[in-house]
Amino acid sequence: MLETVLEHGRAGAAFDLDGPLATLSPDPEYHFWGNGSDGGPKRHNAVKAFYEGLVASGGAYFESHKPRIDDNVVTESILRQPLS
Repeated sequence: MLETVLEHGRAGAAFDLDGPLATLSPDPEYHFWGNGSDGGPKRHNAVKAFYEGLVASGGAYFESHKPRIDDNVVTESILRQPLS
């Protein structure tokens, strides 16, 4: 599982759209919590559009401490992203 997380991050940092998507389940759900609501993309097409936006904006670099990775590769972390 940890190797999959690393592969996902490396591909994203290389602005490789297909790499991160290949590491996900067929029907991924992202949960981004803020102000009491979940704003993360749900389902393959929405997650793909999310990554397309990251690659297009140059915002595919993340810093996040991952104190827990479950067998479903659930990560809980505070995310830092440089903004341009």
